[in-house]
This record gives sequence, C-alpha cells and structure tokens, in this order.
Amino acid sequence: MKYNLLFLLMTCVACNNDGSETNNGADTIKDYDTGTSSPAETISECYENINGKDTVFLSIFSQSKVITGSLVYNYYEKDKNSGTIKGNMYGDTLIADYIFSSEGITSTREVAFLKRESAFIEGYGDMQEEGGKMVFTNRSSLSFSGKPLRMVNCKEE
Repeated sequence: MKYNLLFLLMTCVACNNDGSETNNGADTIKDYDTGTSSPAETISECYENINGKDTVFLSIFSQSKVITGSLVYNYYEKDKNSGTIKGNMYGDTLIADYIFSSEGITSTREVAFLKRESAFIEGYGDMQEEGGKMVFTNRSSLSFSGKPLRMVNCKEE
C-alpha cells in the first residue's frame, strides 16, 4: 500500500498531460553499463518543469551512456522527495534507479525519461516491487506524458 500511494503521488505530473508518446522496444534494456570505456568528456545538464507551485528538477551528469545525477519532486502542499539517479541512455530513453527520501523514508524506484530536443518527458507505467525496489513491469508499454522538463542553466551550489 505504501508503494502504491507513493507511486500515485509521483504520477501527479501526468495529471497535466499535454501529449503522450509510447516507447517501443524498451524491454530489452539491461542494467548499468559497468564495463570500462575510453575516457570521454563528462556532460552536465539541468532540466526543470515549473507548473504553478509545483517543480520537478533533474540534474544529470553523463559520461558515455552512464548517467548519474539528482532528481527532485517538489509539489505544493505535499512532501518533497529528492534523491539521486543512476542509469543509462538507450537511444533517446533514460532508464535509471531513483534513490530518494520522502517523509524520512529512503526508497528506490525505476524512472524513465524520453529525450525530445532540449527536454525530457517522464515515462509512466505499471510497477511492481522486485528486489526491494519498484520497477516497471513492461518497459515497452511506458507512456511518456505530462509537462516536459526543459533544459535550464545549472545552479552553482
């Protein structure tokens, strides 16, 4: 029940749907690329969606296909949850583990974002608990909907 409520809260972004897309073939995605690769430039980018008093902020650092960063959901009059992500880009789709804290509890769930031009659109779909984290039951049926997170200047902290 705790996970269902949390997932319902997280999907609130989809309430303001301005279009949707479906990702085909994403079921073949594997876990993080843990192999070594030749040195590559690290890219840092930030994305944000402000909708009234609600904010979603994504900060990513990429080297090759490996993506790390932070993700913050700050909905007005709801508990803020923020944490880190680690995952991979598969074509135009980011699949990552999101380790976050909300109401003093640390949880892990899988997140998906579709890259479109200079924005990311979050993916939604059925989830189940597996190995102590919430994962998508069928990545190929994800719906990418809601307000896009647009590229913004990263803030120095």
